[in-house]
This record gives sequence, C-alpha cells and structure tokens, in this order.
Amino acid sequence: MALTDWRSLTSQGEIADLPASGFRYKYASDIVIYLTATPEAMAAAAAVSWSAAGLGMPAPGLLVRQVKASLKVHIETPQGERIFEQQVDLTYTFVAIIESAFAGLLVMGLFTWWIGSEKITTTICGHELEEGEEPQTLGAEQGYGDPASGSDYTADYAHMMGDWISPLYLLDIPAGSTFHIDFHNFGLAHLTYSYAAIQTQVIFAPAAFYRNPREGLLFMAKPGLSGMAASCWSAPLGSPPELSAANRFWHSSVGTSGGKSFWVPHVGGGRLALVWEGFGAILYAESNNEGDDGGWEGPTTVLSGHSLLGAARDKTGALHLLTRDGEGKVVGYACHRSPDADKLVEVGPPVTCWNETDGEGLNVTGVAYFDVFGGIFCVVTDTGGHLTYYEGGNGMATWRRGEEAETSG
Repeated sequence: MALTDWRSLTSQGEIADLPASGFRYKYASDIVIYLTATPEAMAAAAAVSWSAAGLGMPAPGLLVRQVKASLKVHIETPQGERIFEQQVDLTYTFVAIIESAFAGLLVMGLFTWWIGSEKITTTICGHELEEGEEPQTLGAEQGYGDPASGSDYTADYAHMMGDWISPLYLLDIPAGSTFHIDFHNFGLAHLTYSYAAIQTQVIFAPAAFYRNPREGLLFMAKPGLSGMAASCWSAPLGSPPELSAANRFWHSSVGTSGGKSFWVPHVGGGRLALVWEGFGAILYAESNNEGDDGGWEGPTTVLSGHSLLGAARDKTGALHLLTRDGEGKVVGYACHRSPDADKLVEVGPPVTCWNETDGEGLNVTGVAYFDVFGGIFCVVTDTGGHLTYYEGGNGMATWRRGEEAETSG
C-alpha cells in the first residue's frame, strides 16, 4: 500500500495520480504573530523588569498567544457527487520570550509553537456518515503539524510556517475528481481558492487478477489515467512468467473510466467478464475472444449512483454485487445475462442488507474479499488494523458477523 509523492492540485483543483483507493492531504499554514498592539504583548511588556541585583540583566517576559484555525474541504467526482467532506478545527499555541533592548525597546527573542488541540469532523467519506460512524482510515483519524516549511522572526513579529497533514483515508476516488476548499481562516486565507496551499498523496487503485487454470493464462485489470485496461500473460504451472509489458500476451482498453474492479468470469472461464466502478456508476464488460483489442462487449452501465464493494459469480452463472447506494446503505443485487446484447446483464431488485443480531443496516467498508458458495455470501473487511468476517444469507438480506481481530504483521 505505497503512497505516491506529494503532488499539487491543478489550476482547476484536480487531484493528481487518480484513480486511487486512498489519499491524504496537507495544507500549508502561514501565521504571523505581531509583538505590538495586542493585549498579550502589552502584558508581556509589563513583565519585563530589571533584576534587583543591579547586574544590568533583563528578566524576560513571555508572550503567549492562541490562534484558532479552521479549514473546511470536500472532494467531488466528475459528476459533481461529493465523496469526501470534513472540517478541521485547530488551536495553535505560540510562546515567545520578550526582552528589553536599548532605550527600553521591546524585542522578540526565541519562540516556539505547537498545535494544542485538534478536532476533525468528517461528514462524508464515500457516503454520508451516520452519527457516531467513523470514516475508514489507515490508523487513527488524527492529523499532525509539520514545521518543515520553516519559521522566521524579526524584532516585532514571528512568522510560523508549516503544514497540517491529514489522516490517511481509505476511499475510492475516480479519475478527474477535484479538491475544494469551502472555508479557511489561516494559511493562504487571503486567496479565494488557495489551491496552492493543498497537496495530496494517493494510494493507487489496486489491480485485479484472475488465472484461467484450463488455458494457463493470467489476466490483469488495472485502472490508469486513460481508463480501465486489461492485460494477459501466459502462465502455465511450473513456468512463472515475468509480468512485464514486453512479455504480455495481449493488452487492451476496456473502458475510459477506471476504478476498483473484479474479474467475474463465466463458469468454465471461457468467457471473460469484468465489473468495475467508474464515472459514478458500476460498469460491466465481457469478451468472447479473451480480451484482445476490439474483442470487448460493453462497457455497459449496470447501476448508477452506486459504489462497488464486491462482486462474485455463483455456479449457476448469476452475478452478485455488494454495493453502497446513493443514500449510504449497503445493498445487494443479483444479475443475470440479458438477451439484449447492449445491456449484457439484467439487474434484479435491490436487497437491503441487515445485521441479524441487532436488526441494524449492515455497514461494511474496506471489503477485501467477497464470494458466494451455495447461497452463502462471505465477506472479509480490512480496515487498516482490524479484520472482520461476515456471512450473509437469504439473498444477502441477513448477515452475521464474526469477532473482530487485529491484523498481524
């Protein structure tokens, strides 16, 4: 799960290196503290006195200031859907030594600063979060201040320069998504949009693999800047291939938008099928001639306004999708082959997923595994530090959860 280098936004606010399966951002803070004309500075000046020993050594006073800083941001897909929204409230504490120079002139000596308090309120992370629901992060939802940008001071003011770096959020972000600053009262707050104050790091969206044991072929689907692409290598048992571009059996484009994907080949593996998330929808494509250029049927839109959590095909050939709808509910669908060549699949009615124990709606993120065996659905979630196993029945309507366990190294 490697992060890219820090990259600036474009002039239109577009995030670099998309699509991605996670991100974090940093905001350039730029705060000036003035020595004069503030009640705190006057109080510090009053504390400056000459020592009773008469040695001519000043007893310095302390200037203590607290700066309340707020930042509100969101991320939009190319379709205008908000997939991330949060507000950050910080309290910067500034402490400086105030000394008396010649003729009673007050000057600022050494100073230091730190972030005394931090409150992160995330309201949307892939879906609108319910009260008490936490977004999926790698580690705790806690940011940190980085003073690497440096600081400076003169006799009468201090210049605090640094970065506030957000937690790492596990979130599928489609290509073309944009980062927006809705409110900010620190940093480059004098600029209306302040795109220059934001940089991002992302986790590349993972590739999906499928090996056809009958023909000894290994298939890869990988999202990129130009959309979804598929590759194939000859991989007979006993002769592991080098997975390089030069060694590919074939390579082809599947669609112009890429994201999280799953291979769902038909029974027997003779007909390839791929389902993935892109353009704010769930897409599907098939190939009769094993995916070489021009051999794909589709892509076709299976569901609009849904994010894809998992996909699997059972032994009857039915395709099962675990999704999150536009309202944030986890919903399952059963799909069957359509007689309409343009549609490819017929989508059944939505099945709302419920916890069997408490009757609450199922809420899963970080789905690392999804499959179906004899009508029983199996899900494993990985939330960056915990693994949880779920089993579903009744067409994905009811679910039972195993005990949560910490991931081991």
